[in-house]
Amino acid sequence: LSCNSILKEISKNTVKALFMIMERKVFNYGDIIYKYGEKGTSLYFIIEGEFKMVSNIYKSEEREDT
Repeated sequence: LSCNSILKEISKNTVKALFMIMERKVFNYGDIIYKYGEKGTSLYFIIEGEFKMVSNIYKSEEREDT
């Protein structure tokens, strides 16, 4: 993970301590991890797989105008 732009500036001991307190989470296809407007309380590192970020904020605004 030393190539990660966030972690490369942190000491190795700090990174080790961070990993000691991290919690592993597994998400399945279609799971919603975060919804627009929610207060973010977590930081995620993708170890394996991929994700897709989708925003439909403009659809909500269009509905209000009609």
